Amino acid sequence: MSLKYQDYLKKTPNQPCPCPEAFKARKVIAFRFVHEPLLENDFIPVSIKDGLKETDGCFHFALSFFSSLDHARKKYKSLALRINVQSRFGDKICKLDLQEPDGLSSLPDRNGHFDLHE
Repeated sequence: MSLKYQDYLKKTPNQPCPCPEAFKARKVIAFRFVHEPLLENDFIPVSIKDGLKETDGCFHFALSFFSSLDHARKKYKSLALRINVQSRFGDKICKLDLQEPDGLSSLPDRNGHFDLHE
């Protein structure tokens, strides 16, 4: 599968990126922070949005998702204690039906977070 940011992924310090053992094409329901109305930046990885750094790791070129609305809400509340989460990530949580052609995703961690490389 050809990935959207393949040229950047080849240059990350941790190779291969993404790790073929951890990232697979999956069909899953996912939750993500977004703005209302939706902005183009809502679906752009951190490194592309914030500017590239030589030290950017593989995960910097992935989109963050959560496996449940509850996990997304908990993370949103946690982030809101430290940063202006509404301006940075959005004021809503959207539900998406990710399909295998959308990219390669990791399995959710214990906090329900997972990454998707488009």
